[in-house]
Amino acid sequence: MFDLIKKFIRLSPNQHLMLMEAFVGLFFSKLALLIFPLKKIAPRLGILNQELNKSITTLQAKKAEEIRLAVARVARFVPWRSVCMDQATAGLMMLSRRKIPASICLGVKKDTQQNKLLAHAWILCGNRILIGGKQSRGFKLVSTFVRNH
Repeated sequence: MFDLIKKFIRLSPNQHLMLMEAFVGLFFSKLALLIFPLKKIAPRLGILNQELNKSITTLQAKKAEEIRLAVARVARFVPWRSVCMDQATAGLMMLSRRKIPASICLGVKKDTQQNKLLAHAWILCGNRILIGGKQSRGFKLVSTFVRNH
């Protein structure tokens, strides 16, 4: 625990703010997803199934990577289970604040062993999957919510 505190103290003020923003984003994402059905939240995520502007600047790509790292780091240490939709929603809010075009992608796949349908959310930013990429393999894309700025 002390090692984590030491690492946190060594971070820059901007990194501190980014981690706090990720924590707040994850908290409110979790809260909203617990209280409201996805159909109520979806209109706030972006425009349904619009084409994403995949052209981002080098600076935007750098900021997007900082957001990815902040969300991933904070998600490991929050006192609740932070699932893909929480992380994607928090990341999208952070990207949107910085006017970086991105989309939340929602996909499904069949779990043949347990005979049930699985869902996953990930963020596409520029030409890469920013959050939830490793887990998105095998999922069939069913919808996207795009925020082009």
